[in-house]
Amino acid sequence: MKSFTALALSASQSFEVKKLKRPLTLVATADEESTMNGAKLIANNGRKLGCDCQLLGHGVPGMDTAEASEIVKHLTAMTGKRSDSVAFGTEAPYFNSMQTDTIVIGPGSINQAHQPNEFLPIDQIDPTIQLLEGLIQKFCID
Repeated sequence: MKSFTALALSASQSFEVKKLKRPLTLVATADEESTMNGAKLIANNGRKLGCDCQLLGHGVPGMDTAEASEIVKHLTAMTGKRSDSVAFGTEAPYFNSMQTDTIVIGPGSINQAHQPNEFLPIDQIDPTIQLLEGLIQKFCID
């Protein structure tokens, strides 16, 4: 959903940069709904993103982040939901190929995503920011 970057930036404002023990990296490639060339370029150049976790159709490789990975276990504990497969393309496999445990998470419904009338219900904004703040705390500060 197009709102994810704004929500991630909002969540990151809750933290003082000096307190980060590990970098917070937000990647926006601008073409995740089409060519995915941005993610491919990063992966093909072998650039590791400097952290262990990243906050993502035809020709897109499959992806599997192990259920035993720290980020999956943490999100399961935070949300009470188990990880699952999705039936849509994402840039996530390109980040996984760089040995970066990758998850696809965000507000809204895939039924509204990537549509001309895409929207995010207002009642999902604050819980999403809180979820992202919890991830930043766990993986960048604690």
